Amino acid sequence: VAKGTVVVAVKVHDCHGNGAVSALLSAANWVVQDQHRRRGPAVVSLALGLVTDAVAIHLVLEQLSKAGLAVVVAAGAGGLAACPSPPLAYPNMLIVDMINQKDERANPESHFGACTSLFAPGTKIVSASSRGDHSTAKMSGASIAAPFVAGALALLATEHPTASASDLTSWLLGNATSDRIDLQCDKADYWAQKGDCAKTPNRLLFATCGPAADAEPGP
Repeated sequence: VAKGTVVVAVKVHDCHGNGAVSALLSAANWVVQDQHRRRGPAVVSLALGLVTDAVAIHLVLEQLSKAGLAVVVAAGAGGLAACPSPPLAYPNMLIVDMINQKDERANPESHFGACTSLFAPGTKIVSASSRGDHSTAKMSGASIAAPFVAGALALLATEHPTASASDLTSWLLGNATSDRIDLQCDKADYWAQKGDCAKTPNRLLFATCGPAADAEPGP
C-alpha cells in the first residue's frame, strides 16, 4: 500500500501467544526510541484486546500517543462495547472495528460503541500464515481490520512526511465514508448493548493519498 514505508515487527508474545506486561512496556519504549532515531512520521498497529482495565495498556497507549506516533488499536472481539474502563481517549489514536463482505458490522464478533473510531474489512482476509515462508490463510477479526487503517495512515504519511500524527488521524476520520455500514444493532444481546451500539460512529475506512501534494492534511 505504502511502498516507501519501513515495516518493523516488534515481538511481545512468545510462540504460544503468551507475553508479560513488562515485555509490552519494553516494546513500547523501543518503538518510541526507534521513532526518535528515524526522525519521521510513524504508525503503530496494536491488537491488545481493549475491553480491560489493565493499567499497563493505558500506560503503553499514553506513552505512544505522547511521543507523537499515530496509534491504531484493534477494538477486540466478543460483541461488546469497545470502551474499556476507564475509557481510552488519547490523541492520535484510532480504535478499529471490523465489517464483513456485506458492509455489516461483523456481529457477533465485532465490538461497537462511542469509543469506536471507524470500521475496516476484517472477515476472511487473505494474510500471511505461520505455516511457512510463503503460506497464506484466511483470517478474521479486528486485529485483521486494524492493519488496513495503519496502511492508510502510512500512505498518508509517505505523501505528507511533515504532517503530524494528529493531522493524519484527523484527515483519515474526516474523509471516511459515512453511513454505509449496517451496524446490526437489532442483534445486540440486551437493551444496554443496543443503546451502546446506537452510539457507534458509522464510518468506513477510505484510503487515498490525501490532499494535494502542496497541502498538508489537517483537521
